[in-house]
Amino acid sequence: MKRISIILVVLATAAFVGSWSNGQAAAKAVPYIAISPSPTHVGDTLSFSGCNYDGRPKDVAVVIYGPDGSQQFGFATHTDETGCFAFASGYSPITSGIYEAYVFPDKSAGDGQGTYNYNHPTVDYDFEVLP
Repeated sequence: MKRISIILVVLATAAFVGSWSNGQAAAKAVPYIAISPSPTHVGDTLSFSGCNYDGRPKDVAVVIYGPDGSQQFGFATHTDETGCFAFASGYSPITSGIYEAYVFPDKSAGDGQGTYNYNHPTVDYDFEVLP
C-alpha cells in the first residue's frame, strides 16, 4: 500500500509540473530598432525600422544623439497593426563615433498630439558611425 501511495504522489507531481510548464505564456517579444545601412559611415543617409511595439498601431518618437551627447536628429512615427515601423529619414551623420538611438512610447490615448515619455525609452540602442 505504501508503494502505491508513493507512485501516485510521483505521478500527480509529474502531471502538475507538466501542466504548469505547458500552460506558461510564451515570452513577450522585445521591441528593437534597426538602423541602415549597416555598417554606417559618415555621410550615409539613414533609415530606421523596428518591430515588437505591442502589435497595434501606436505613436513612437525616435531621437538620435551624437558622440558628443547632443541631440542630432529626431522624428515621430507610428507603428502598423503588426507593431512595426519604417522611416527613411534623410538624416546623414557628419562625424564618426558612437551614436545613441532611443525609442520613446506615446502615453496618450491616441486622440491628439502625442504625450511621449522621454524619461523611459522603450529601446536604447548604440551604433557606430565609421569615417
